[in-house]
Amino acid sequence: MPIKTVSLYTGSSYCKNDAAFQQRCVAATKAMARLAGENADLVLYGGGLYGHLQDVMDEVGKIGGQMQALISPAYFDPAEVYPSHVDVKRVVDDQERTKLFLGADAHIVTPGGDGTICEAFFSHNDNLAKLYGGGAMKPVAILNLDGYYDGLRAWFAKATAVGYSNPERQKNLHFIDTPEDVAQLLWPKP
Repeated sequence: MPIKTVSLYTGSSYCKNDAAFQQRCVAATKAMARLAGENADLVLYGGGLYGHLQDVMDEVGKIGGQMQALISPAYFDPAEVYPSHVDVKRVVDDQERTKLFLGADAHIVTPGGDGTICEAFFSHNDNLAKLYGGGAMKPVAILNLDGYYDGLRAWFAKATAVGYSNPERQKNLHFIDTPEDVAQLLWPKP
């Protein structure tokens, strides 16, 4: 199935305690946003004019891509003005927001915090529901910059080793080191 719509989950702020990692994270997130904007017809993201959310919005706009900001009432600020390449959708609640994110053809997770990992788990859980209830599983590509998500990858390995999970459940969960390799997974080029 061609990937025309992608959900991109990223940090709404910057990491505050590691300036060197932060620089690499900004560069990788911007590269990932450009690649998503170049290859997908629509990039869904959480909306907001701050942190990596701003980076994603700016980079997709620079290459002429289209975005939709899915903003829950808790974070909606009517004073925020978005550029023309961003369609702002104020959702009723977080359940509607999650449902819209899950409608994408694929999911990309960049380094981030609590909200970012929650969105990744919603996507993975949706794949589990499809595995057991029917339907096509979708790629969840986790940008594992500098090993940021190595602990999570180890947790999945441990869950498999003890029998709580298995490779079939994790087959569309991909830990990938570079934005270019994420793009190659989702939009393969010969």
